[in-house]
Amino acid sequence: PSFLQNRINSGQVNNYGFSNPGSIVIDEAGHRMFVVDSNNHRVLVFNLDPNSNNLLDLNADFVLGQANFNSGLRNGHGAFNNITAGRFSSPSGVAFNGSGAQKILYVSDQNNSRVLAFDVTGNIENGEPAVEVIGQINLTSNAAGTSQSKLREPRGLAYDADRNILFIADANNHRVVGFNPDTKAFEYLLGQ
Repeated sequence: PSFLQNRINSGQVNNYGFSNPGSIVIDEAGHRMFVVDSNNHRVLVFNLDPNSNNLLDLNADFVLGQANFNSGLRNGHGAFNNITAGRFSSPSGVAFNGSGAQKILYVSDQNNSRVLAFDVTGNIENGEPAVEVIGQINLTSNAAGTSQSKLREPRGLAYDADRNILFIADANNHRVVGFNPDTKAFEYLLGQ
């Protein structure tokens, strides 16, 4: 690596370059690091050393949001027209719930006004679909809204394991909401 280089994707979409990386979260027990790669509309997954949780190498081992490491950049910053359970449009935040039997990775899908939840308990496969959606009625809709169940361009995420609450920075609604994964409801509202 060169600390003097700043090329998007290190020249091409691959398993080690980024285009506007965002949030990072580490699954210490599972020895993985998840990095949001916003402008490539994906999350890169790096395996970590099981003894020290240090990076094994500089290459991602898996990708979420894309079928493979060589796809991702869409007209620079363009949104996807094909809304699916496994694709993002400018993801920006990431949080990890490793407190229960099921390990869940939450990713804010900014331009689709939703948060996707991925079951990362076992092995991860490239392009695997989300198992749950927050802020939309199903995994294939993306209508923004201002209500007790809708989001408008969510960004930052934080998971509070003690209270089992996912906090979502609902950016264009100018608020922070707290979502309970068990009840599937917003339980906190800050800023309004």
